[in-house]
Amino acid sequence: MVGEAIAEHSRTGNRVPLAQPIVDELPLSPEWARKLYGHLGQDERVLEGLRAAHEARTGAYDLLSLKYSDNYSSLRDDPRYQELVRQMGPG
Repeated sequence: MVGEAIAEHSRTGNRVPLAQPIVDELPLSPEWARKLYGHLGQDERVLEGLRAAHEARTGAYDLLSLKYSDNYSSLRDDPRYQELVRQMGPG
């Protein structure tokens, strides 16, 4: 899979296919996984992780980071993301 990602990167210059299999294999904390998936544009994975953290009430998220970090910029206009942020803390 990594070999295919490298070939895709060589053809297109797109870094996401290059990084995705590496990220999937790393032993990351849920917080770091969400940040990396955010950078890769994997919005569904980010939302799943945020929902799980919120439902478990683990506190494994930083509300300021959710609102202002570039890690989540692709999600800011998504109504599901906005609702999660609203549920997680004060507006």
